[in-house]
Parts: sequence; C-alpha cells; structure tokens
Amino acid sequence: MAPINLSFVRSLFNLRQSPEAPSQQEDNPSDVRNRGTMTYQEWGTRWAGFTDGSITALTPALHTVVIDQKRAQRGDEQIMANLRARLEAELRNIMLRIDDLSRRINDREDSIAAHREQKEHNNRQIEELRNGRGRSAISKVYFWISTVIVTLLGLYLFNFYSSASYSAFFGADTTSVAGAILNPHALQLALDKGLMTLLLVLLMPMIFIGLGFLIHIYAKKQGLVKYLKVLVLYVITFVFDALLAYQISKEFFVQTMDNPVYSLSQAANSPNFWIVIFSGFIAYVIWGLVFDSTMDAYEDMTANSRQIKELQKQNAKIDREIEKLRADNEADHNKQIELESEKNTREASLANRYVYNVDRIILELNNFFTGWIAYMTAMNRSQRDLDEARAALNAVVAAVDEDRTSVATQTDSHQDSKTNNTD
Repeated sequence: MAPINLSFVRSLFNLRQSPEAPSQQEDNPSDVRNRGTMTYQEWGTRWAGFTDGSITALTPALHTVVIDQKRAQRGDEQIMANLRARLEAELRNIMLRIDDLSRRINDREDSIAAHREQKEHNNRQIEELRNGRGRSAISKVYFWISTVIVTLLGLYLFNFYSSASYSAFFGADTTSVAGAILNPHALQLALDKGLMTLLLVLLMPMIFIGLGFLIHIYAKKQGLVKYLKVLVLYVITFVFDALLAYQISKEFFVQTMDNPVYSLSQAANSPNFWIVIFSGFIAYVIWGLVFDSTMDAYEDMTANSRQIKELQKQNAKIDREIEKLRADNEADHNKQIELESEKNTREASLANRYVYNVDRIILELNNFFTGWIAYMTAMNRSQRDLDEARAALNAVVAAVDEDRTSVATQTDSHQDSKTNNTD
C-alpha cells in the first residue's frame, strides 16, 4: 500500500478554496475519465475532498473503483490470458483432487463390502457352531463319565501307593497281599510312626499321579521325541512299581520260608510279586488313558463356545473398522462437495467473456480507501465516522470476494450499458 501523500491532500484544500478552480463538472472525480494518471490512493483523496468525506458517497465510489479496475483489466489481453490460464490450472488441480477423493471413497466402500462379507461368514460359522452343540453334548457325557472313572481310579491309586509304600518301607502288618497294598489303616499307622513317615506315605501317590500327568502333557507334543519321553516315563513307573512289588513279596517270603535271601528270580516266580505289579502299574496305565480321554472330552465340550466367542470378538472389531471407514468417507464426501463448488465457480468464470483478477480489485479498493480515510483524518472526523467508512469498505470487499463469478457477470452488463451511454 502506497504512503499517504499529504502534499496532495493540502493541494486539494487549496484547489477547493481557489476562485479560479475548474467547474464542478470538469473536476468531478466520479467520472472515471477525470482520474487521469492519478493512483487509486490519490483518486480516493480527491473524491473524498469533492464529497467532503461523505459516508453515503463512499459505497458508490468503491463500486466505481470496481468498475474502473475491471475496465482496465479488460483492456489488457495479457492479464486476461494469464488469469484464464491460472483458472484452468486450478480447475485441473481441483478435478484431480475430486478424482482422488472418489477413488479413496470407492476403495473404502470395497473394504466395507469385504468386511461385511467376512462378518456374514463369521455369523454363518457361529450359527453352525450353535447348531452343532449336539456334538458338544455327547462330549459332555464322555467328560463326566471319564471324570467319574478317573476320580475312582485316582482314589484307588492313592490308597494303593500309600499302602504299598508303607508296607515296602516299614513292613507289612498283615499276612495277605491285599492287606499290604490296600491297607485302610496305612495313614494312621504312618502317623503313629511320626510326621515324616506320614508325609512320605502321602507324597508317594503324588509322585505317580505327577508322572501320569507328564505322560499326558508329552503325548500332546509334536514330533517323534514325545514317544521316547512317554516310554521313559512308563519305564520309570514300572521300575518303581517293581521295586515296591519286590519289597512287599520279600516280606511275605521271609515270613513263610525263614530265609533272608530273596533273589530276583525268586521274585519273578512269586505270584505276590506280579499281583502287586498288576494291581499298581496296570491300574496306573488305565488311569492315564482315561485321564487323556477326559481332557479330550473337555476340549471338545468347550471348543464350540471358545470359537463362538472368538468369532464374536472378530465381528466387534469388524464393526469398529466399518465405522471408521464410514467416518473417513463422510469427511472425504464433504471435501468433494466443497471442491465441486470451487470447480463450478471456476468453470463459470471461464465461461464468461472476461476473467478478472479479484485480488487486484480488492488491492485497489484498499488503496482507494487509504486515500479516502487520509482526507477524513486530516479533517479531524470522529472515530465513529472512520468506523462507518471502514464498515462500508468491508461490505464491498466481502461482496467482491464472496461472489467472484456473479460480480463479473453483473458488472459486465452494467459496464457495457455504461460504455454505450458514454460513447
């Protein structure tokens, strides 16, 4: 914005007071033909001096600046060509952005359709799993039957190994093998011998049950190594049972034969030895197999419920993703609407005969107003008058900037009619 020319303002006062000043018609600044080579700032100062800074005269004066600036731009073909080229470039860029938004929206719509299809597939799976709960009911029956068998076998094994370990380590207080391996008083007898004896008798069954649990764990592993591990555990259990059977059968051999020497060959030929082996180890193997079937039945019984919950979690995640995609599409659709409006504005401007540099028009409006306000300031006008003048400028600038296309069209027709009248 050019600086205020105070000497030019003072010359206006002298001009208005001079009796030899030109006539009002010749000096009337409202006629654009009288602007000559004056800048818009000087023209604003001169016009304000002619109207004594009248607020009511400011708005028509600003509209005259718009008309004069458009007349000047129409006279410069290079400016028109540059403006049209710029609008065409902006239009191409807007159309590219619209196409990009359309592509992104379509891609999201495809993703939404894929998510919906996946959700429908999950819902069908859930329905199939719910309809297949008859199989789960059968697994539930197997589970409870196996549980009862495992529990009873577990109680048997606990009684067997607690009784057998007491008889092997502390002597059998009975003359029958059955009493040695299934002694209902084994825990009480161990307690009578002390706390450590009771702990030994209680923990021995846990060792064998723990070995059985390890066999189940290793059987679920992948690879050939699991078979070797399971075989080693069975061998360890058998050896342990054989030692207990040897010690118990030895007790009965010594009682009946009065011979302290009891060899392995004698044990192998003793019915008592094999009774203890089969009563413990075979029951232990059966317990392990039934325990496996119990765990398998439990997994089958709960498999459908777990799968249904997992599918429901997937559906909830899909719903969140669809909601996000929809929100993104709505935001891009709103951007498309804005860009379509900008596209229509530029297409309408290009469709006109003339294309105007609105920014330049606004610049000259501000320059004109600077000259006008300089006169009002020099005349010590009130702040209220200055504010009203500023409001008038803002209204005209807003109208020019807001409706770039319609202003061009409306002003063209007005200017053409005015040109014809002046010519």
